[in-house]
Amino acid sequence: MAGRWSSLQNGFANFSGIMAPWIAGLVLAHEGSSRFAFSIAGAVALAGALSYGLLVWRVEPVNWDACQKDL
Repeated sequence: MAGRWSSLQNGFANFSGIMAPWIAGLVLAHEGSSRFAFSIAGAVALAGALSYGLLVWRVEPVNWDACQKDL
């Protein structure tokens, strides 16, 4: 379970690492200033923090014995 979850997280992290410079370059080329690109990055960070706060209800230890039965 831990391997599956960490691979999913790493996949999303790699996707954002690829897209962020590309989007920032497009915004810089279109606007001529990086101010709006920083605003977009701040909005994405704020949306991530809010979604974590709203979507993660409980943080508790994983019952590994129950996870093995599902495989």
